[in-house]
Amino acid sequence: MKPRKKHFVGWKTWLVITALAAAMLIFTFRIHSFLAVKTQRVDANVLVVEGWIWDYGMHAAAEEFKGGNYSFIATSGLRISNEPKPGSSNDISVASLAQDSLRSYGVPADQIIVCPADKTSWNRTSSSARAVREKLQLQGIALKGINVLTIGPHARQSWLAYRHIMGPEIPVGIITVPTQNFDPNRWWLSRGGIYAITKDSIGWLREWLFGRNS
Repeated sequence: MKPRKKHFVGWKTWLVITALAAAMLIFTFRIHSFLAVKTQRVDANVLVVEGWIWDYGMHAAAEEFKGGNYSFIATSGLRISNEPKPGSSNDISVASLAQDSLRSYGVPADQIIVCPADKTSWNRTSSSARAVREKLQLQGIALKGINVLTIGPHARQSWLAYRHIMGPEIPVGIITVPTQNFDPNRWWLSRGGIYAITKDSIGWLREWLFGRNS
């Protein structure tokens, strides 16, 4: 009976394993800082705040508006339903709820522009950005530029979506409010961190691939 040959893992296999492990480590430690891009303002006369953000983000938006040289603040967000119910308004939206939060923080009602978008499950950020653009055009507001305020790892997706929708003629900046829902340096240790990074990574990739045509 012949002895069995011993099978050794070749150096090429080990090289692939090492490369994959290194890639996973780089992803784990760098993905949050990539998605939560640092604040980069432009000279803007309109501040856009994403209506879904947490209350601490709304407070930051109110402070940004009051401390900046903005003429208006626009709230974005989807309608709760595209089918109006008897006795209710079809304009109940995440954007209108954001207006209430901003007013509670002292932002004048006549400087808030509510920009609801139809409810959708596909590229919601692009849909919200398009609603903002159309509402500002309808109001006859000449845009010098806009700054978009959002939270943490959603920033890169939002920034890209608004640049796609606004086009190259309108400067778009991003204001990133640090997340308070999980430790960004140890996001993989919390359920909220894993959910946010996974969702926003997919969202950014989808926006990068399909945002211009969504």
